[in-house]
Amino acid sequence: MSRPAWITPSGLSLLTVAVAAALLGTEGLLRRPLLDEMTATAVVLAEHLLLAGIAIPLLVVQRHVLATLSARTWLILLIIGWGASAGAALMFTKALESGNPTTASLLQNTQPLFVVFLALLLLKERLRHHYWPCLAASLIGAYLLSFGTMNPVWVLNRGELHAAGLALGAAALWASGTVLARLVLSDLSYVTLTALRIVLALPLLLALAIHNGAAGNAVDGLSAFPMQLAAAALIPGFIAILLFYRGLRGTKASHAVLAEFMYPAAALIGNWVMLDAMISPLQALGVVLLLTTILLLAWSPTLPARRSAGALDGRARRTRTV
Repeated sequence: MSRPAWITPSGLSLLTVAVAAALLGTEGLLRRPLLDEMTATAVVLAEHLLLAGIAIPLLVVQRHVLATLSARTWLILLIIGWGASAGAALMFTKALESGNPTTASLLQNTQPLFVVFLALLLLKERLRHHYWPCLAASLIGAYLLSFGTMNPVWVLNRGELHAAGLALGAAALWASGTVLARLVLSDLSYVTLTALRIVLALPLLLALAIHNGAAGNAVDGLSAFPMQLAAAALIPGFIAILLFYRGLRGTKASHAVLAEFMYPAAALIGNWVMLDAMISPLQALGVVLLLTTILLLAWSPTLPARRSAGALDGRARRTRTV
């Protein structure tokens, strides 16, 4: 199916990132019930064990490509796997474990600040003048989403501050994963990168689970809640990350992170639909601001960072990745 005439190739990639972020927004809904019976470490480990069944066969097929990767690329992949996959997922799930899902999503809104800094530093991205108003509108929209029905951050209680701190750490790790993934997508397909992210996170998760005594809890959870864990692993895990990396190939990291604000928007709408959580007028305004910003960026003619999407696709064809 051809893309609409009004949207650029990078704009279509940006919308793909937005769809991926919306799927990630189901994370709280799918994980929170599991935390009544499993620890945060056990949940994340069980999800990665399930996804390894998909990821490992993909990597076996691509073993000739993996053999050509440089030490620098492997180091970046390890940081993505341990940080953006294992570390961020653990921190976010522990924030959910605090019992306040809204606060857990709170400081995900700081991701653009980390991404813009890292994209300027590592990717040498050049931001056009229209980006800054879009960034400001997105931050305002995200703020309204987070604080539309609650007190601002400086009057949160101790438990909420702890959850917000964990969410801030997760945001920083996810942001670094976005920028570092943009660096290696010229050497790997988005499918292979997704599979590597999952498999490389497993050793760290296993070590943490054994240290915390959560390994048995993960195994018990796999037998007791296989469907719930599979849904949590596949929807906000594998499918969302796959789409995210697909979209990231063709757009700037600094633009993609604004589309990632669909994450709290989708989480808010999901809580409204599934849990009857009320949406205030200010939160609704935040959703409108985010959607408007994403559509404006998608319509604006932009080029991906460092190399064009065509160059990336050409490199991918030469290395015959998935």
